[in-house]
Amino acid sequence: MWDILGHILFYLILFCGVLLTSISMPGTWVIVVASAVFGLITGFENMTYQLLGGLAIAALALEGIEFLLAVKLAEKMGTGKQASWIAVVGAIVGGIWGTTILPIIGSLIGALGGAFFAAVIWELIQGKSYTEAFKSGRGALIGRGGATIVKTIGAITMVIVIIFV
Repeated sequence: MWDILGHILFYLILFCGVLLTSISMPGTWVIVVASAVFGLITGFENMTYQLLGGLAIAALALEGIEFLLAVKLAEKMGTGKQASWIAVVGAIVGGIWGTTILPIIGSLIGALGGAFFAAVIWELIQGKSYTEAFKSGRGALIGRGGATIVKTIGAITMVIVIIFV
């Protein structure tokens, strides 16, 4: 009975990790920590040290991919290199600020808005026109959104590996 309830709780936490990732929160690390706790509780019978290490490496890699992809997608959409990196900082600040204003979904809104406005403001400071600045902001917004989608797919993949390995 407790075994079944424990597994159900573990799977619910994994699902929450995926949901958190999809709203620009550190859901991949929730997946890693939940897996480590599950491993400790079960004596690492099903959750091996190798799998746990692989999950930690995947979570770390997804963090790097998320930032680089946000920059590269923004650049591809017409955002300058400096504005792309400023947009990453704006997304982080916006995500934190958004969470304090509107918990849960505020982090996604804040991250997307932070990326957009940081790029726009930076481009305006650099002397670009409003049209160019808003094009840059749109690129940063698309880059941030695309990076979040890719990271969410990575989190889903992590959960699939946990369930079926």
